[in-house]
Amino acid sequence: MDSREQQVARAAALASRVRLECILVGNSGAWLHGSPVVTEDVDLFVRDTPRNRQKIKKFARLLGTDVMEPFAPLSNMLRVQKDELIVDFIFRFGHDWKFESVHSRSETRKVGGQAVKLASLPDIIRAKKAAGCPKDLAALPMLETVLRTKQEIEKELK
Repeated sequence: MDSREQQVARAAALASRVRLECILVGNSGAWLHGSPVVTEDVDLFVRDTPRNRQKIKKFARLLGTDVMEPFAPLSNMLRVQKDELIVDFIFRFGHDWKFESVHSRSETRKVGGQAVKLASLPDIIRAKKAAGCPKDLAALPMLETVLRTKQEIEKELK
């Protein structure tokens, strides 16, 4: 298991332990879809509720660290970081998409023995377009190529 896989599996295990429903998004999600992207963090989309914020604090305590708001008050995310594990809890994904909508298009994958809800690649692509930041825009051509390739393979298999 490589380090990215270990990070995703560890984040999924901790989220499960604190009963935090989440969806893997961002470059970690794109990587699981087969895109050769580089990332240092695990992005998890969660509902923004007081209960989930408490679960994120518990997640951090299990790691022996604290919750950070790296871009407050402008961001819609919390970060938990311990050693090489960086987990960003995203409260806003795409154009204010509802968690339930993204969840309905997600799939479950096993990573390091852990079940992980994975956002669809089209949702990850649309969110990167919506974010519009240079890092996200730079990843788009590769992500779109991976999506087209997957769609062509699916057509051939039918």
